[in-house]
Amino acid sequence: MPSPAKRYLITGGTGKVGSRVAEQLVTSAGVPAADVLVATRDPAKTKVPYGTLVAFDWFDETTWPGTLAGGPAIYIISPGTMDPLPTVRKFVGLAREAGSRRFVLQSGSPVPEGGPTTGAIQRYLHELGDQGLIEWASLRPTWFQENMSEQEARRITLRDEGKFYSAAGDGRIPLVSVHDIAAVAVVALTRKEPLNSDPFVLGPELLTYDQATAIMTEVLGKKIEHVKISEQELAELWVKVGLPAEYAKIMGQMDTGIKHGAEERESNAVEVLTGRKPRTFREYVIAEKASWL
Repeated sequence: MPSPAKRYLITGGTGKVGSRVAEQLVTSAGVPAADVLVATRDPAKTKVPYGTLVAFDWFDETTWPGTLAGGPAIYIISPGTMDPLPTVRKFVGLAREAGSRRFVLQSGSPVPEGGPTTGAIQRYLHELGDQGLIEWASLRPTWFQENMSEQEARRITLRDEGKFYSAAGDGRIPLVSVHDIAAVAVVALTRKEPLNSDPFVLGPELLTYDQATAIMTEVLGKKIEHVKISEQELAELWVKVGLPAEYAKIMGQMDTGIKHGAEERESNAVEVLTGRKPRTFREYVIAEKASWL
């Protein structure tokens, strides 16, 4: 019979979602901080309010064994490469040898099982699960609300110019809070019965960026404008703020996907799994309004 792990390893543990997963494991699930392992490349240069820092680098395999004692359940935020599966497959194999059984992947709503990047990892975990070798989940969140306040280039542009640039046109998106993604992740990591599925993790409303910026205008008391640009123009903007050209191109393509309805979907997974409704975009803007003033 499945049972929750006693330790939890959060890769990408200091990022937008990983830090909230660590927080909610401690504050909501009651896991002792010593058993919530927050992975980071250099613990000596990092501080976290929840959990225990451990040295971990996807590209340095010597750091892997020290994070796996006791066979922790693992939250996987994959390495930032175009083909992360070989690295993740090797890590999962080592983790299974150490006793880990439950693996929760953070994928994304645009990426189907078997698709590029995290899609290949999702298929791999699903196949292991079908063989009875692991318990798994692949979370598929849509675009984060917090990208507007925690993605520094966008935050500054919103604050100083009052503009949000996209190639999404009038496409609608169920923008989701990272707090809600983390809440679903904690359920997937800790509940007795594994999910063994790939739920979409979405916000409660479909909004265009025109509607989102209108909400920001109302809450902030200053004009916020959605500036509609081309896919190529958006890719060039991402390159200017430091994104590699290959990723910048993908970001532009995904916005074009939004324009043509790729993100126009609904899901009640947050409420079903956590017992509460996901945060609305207006609630997010009210909570974070100081970021843009």
